[in-house]
Amino acid sequence: MGKRDVRVIVVPKRVTALLLILVSTSMLALVWYLSGKTYASESRGAVEEARTLLQFRAASDSRMIAASMPLLADLLAFVPWGFLAFMLANRKSRPCFRSYLIAGGGALLFALAMETWQFLLPTRVTSYGDALFNCAGALAGAALAHMRLSVHFRFAL
Repeated sequence: MGKRDVRVIVVPKRVTALLLILVSTSMLALVWYLSGKTYASESRGAVEEARTLLQFRAASDSRMIAASMPLLADLLAFVPWGFLAFMLANRKSRPCFRSYLIAGGGALLFALAMETWQFLLPTRVTSYGDALFNCAGALAGAALAHMRLSVHFRFAL
């Protein structure tokens, strides 16, 4: 059995930029839609939620789930954003570290802008600490985009 040809799909930078704009617009639309549909009556920031997770022996299971879900959502929401931002920023002439800085810095600015905007919306629970978890999710997405350079998947039929 001989080797099969590897097919490479080239995605132009402008398509990546359009996908990043689409993801950003979708995130803003979701925030707008969820405004006023809070999951809890108390406003707790990301730092308080993280503190609850660090004190895992004193917290009940339901408290652990309630504390971890917003943080997990903050992380996961920005993974695609970070992936696309890294893909857009990464060039052969640019060091990878700088691409990470561009993706992470852009994510932090976008997250802070979203948090500021959410603060202006009625009945919205906001915390600027969420922007840090958003940035961490974007950096995880950037790491996935960087990994795709060295990891090649092959699906056999």
